[in-house]
Amino acid sequence: MQTEGLPWLHGELAIAASRHLDLVLQVHNRAGIPIIEGYSSVETGQRQFTFVDLHAVGIEAYAHAPEAQRLQVAQRVWSRRSFGILRLLSTAGPAAKRRLF
Repeated sequence: MQTEGLPWLHGELAIAASRHLDLVLQVHNRAGIPIIEGYSSVETGQRQFTFVDLHAVGIEAYAHAPEAQRLQVAQRVWSRRSFGILRLLSTAGPAAKRRLF
């Protein structure tokens, strides 16, 4: 499935979450610049999560453009992905990072 021309991404934790977790995923290009961002959550006792609201970062200039053009831009941005960083937002300590691609 897709939203804004970007695919939904699914993931699974190695073990079930001991508490509710809020996650943010940033996808970067080769230069390390964030180009896509999305949010998800994992409920207590669950392992799986899905990012369904991914959106291209910094393409607000296309807000006036027709939907078809915005989808093309988002897909072009997605084609430049290199790696992603998953951060846990609801942790007591510093944000945890995990390289995904």
